[in-house]
Amino acid sequence: MILLAAAVAYAASAWIYFRGRFGWAALGGVAFAALMAPAALGHLGGVGGAIAFALLAVAPGVYLLVHAVDARRGLFLLPTIYSIPIAFVCGLVLWVVVASGAFLR
Repeated sequence: MILLAAAVAYAASAWIYFRGRFGWAALGGVAFAALMAPAALGHLGGVGGAIAFALLAVAPGVYLLVHAVDARRGLFLLPTIYSIPIAFVCGLVLWVVVASGAFLR
């Protein structure tokens, strides 16, 4: 059930993002991550879930924060514009990996 709720949060965040409401989309991303953390730990085990979550949720989230600071300050020195599609792809991959772990267990 938590994977279904995470899928809804992911889809809602994507829909809101493409409507130009970036703050609300970020909150949707936080909700997605909050739902995926216990799902990853539960279905992939402690170490595997923590590694998958760190690589596919935390790292892209930090990259998004770097992009937000970079864009707000007008620097654009880093290729951070790619952080948004990377974060969406990583979120989808995380969901697929955790769902696969749930179904194969």
